[in-house]
Amino acid sequence: MPDAAPSFFCAKISDGVNTPDGKTPLLVDIDLSGIEEIRSEVAFPLRRNRYMRQFHAVKADDKRSRRGLKRLVKPENAAELAEHLPEPGDCTHAVVRGDFVTADIIPLLLGDRSADILAISTLGMSTANASMLAGLRASGQIRRLFLLVSYYFSRVDKTGTYRAVKDILGDSLKTAHTHAKVILVSAAPSFFVVEGSANLRSCDSIENLAIWNDEELLNWHLDWMQEVAGA
Repeated sequence: MPDAAPSFFCAKISDGVNTPDGKTPLLVDIDLSGIEEIRSEVAFPLRRNRYMRQFHAVKADDKRSRRGLKRLVKPENAAELAEHLPEPGDCTHAVVRGDFVTADIIPLLLGDRSADILAISTLGMSTANASMLAGLRASGQIRRLFLLVSYYFSRVDKTGTYRAVKDILGDSLKTAHTHAKVILVSAAPSFFVVEGSANLRSCDSIENLAIWNDEELLNWHLDWMQEVAGA
């Protein structure tokens, strides 16, 4: 068996300074008893790792429940945001329950105006999102469309969604190491900036949004987005 840990440690705390002869190192015995016990108590607030496995049946029930919830996610649910859109210089904060897709607020921000630019940074998006944006551009309601999506979306996606989105949007779509979620709509006299937790595509989770109507802030975001994309 290994030797027990010593209960005392002899430490040299000076090179003769303030000792009687000014030369002999001062040695002090330090009591170490109890330190190991204290260390084990304070190292982690949780004493041990905990694990719980659930049966696949539970997961299947959860998936069925989420599919049912997704049927309630509708574009028209975004309409109530219209009465809360900020005036120039103002900001609106919102927490939404996930009953509409974030991309659904873009037509709402545009209204019947045309935008000089629509710029978006998002982790990922759906083909429905891409088709909606391409339609706005084809109709002339958006003069310039610019999107940043994450490398993660482009490289990890196994469903073919990224390739389909790229086919729809072409050179308007750029990839970068981004996790930022920003929507910019430059449609004078309104300059909307949307920041929040949500990606463009469907999500049945609670999300937060902050919507500014501020040209300076819009240009500030647009500057870094174009720098990252090399545009």
